[in-house]
Amino acid sequence: MQFRAPRGGLAIVVAALLATGLQLPAATAQAASSGRFALGDSVMLAAKSRLENRNFTVNTKTSRQVQDGLDLLRAKVRDRSLRTNVVVHLGTNGTFSRQQCRAMHSVVGSKRRLFLLTVTVPRSWARPNNRVIKQCVARYSNTYLIDWNRFARSHPGVVEGDGYHLTYGGAKKYARLIDRRVDTVVGRG
Repeated sequence: MQFRAPRGGLAIVVAALLATGLQLPAATAQAASSGRFALGDSVMLAAKSRLENRNFTVNTKTSRQVQDGLDLLRAKVRDRSLRTNVVVHLGTNGTFSRQQCRAMHSVVGSKRRLFLLTVTVPRSWARPNNRVIKQCVARYSNTYLIDWNRFARSHPGVVEGDGYHLTYGGAKKYARLIDRRVDTVVGRG
């Protein structure tokens, strides 16, 4: 018999099964412990609850810079709480350099998957940041692209009039895009 948890309820089901003393199939236990972590700025903040409903642990902060995100990732590695699937959406509030990309990959390590989102923001650093993000993805085999910029440009109404914060409907689509990309990659491996 194969165990299948309802979408969005894996953690609850696992906790309930463990509380009753039942043994979990190895694949289910591994999925529950490996997890998903999403790190972002105010763009991701609008979708935080939607991502949490899709079993992500989410850490967002308004105006977060890439360096601040790197520091947080380092702390999570030190305390051994960084999940297997790491989604990062930073670069909206300032530059995202090649050095920061290399550092981020180094911190996340080769045993985790790193998912980087491109940025949509009407600022001079958007295009260079997206170029660095795409180059970073091309360079490392465990790093995957989520092209939010392309998605947002082709789906009017997902961002507010400021050109980058999510609308209500945009938050739903943003979370779905991230969830589907992670599911697609994890399903491969």
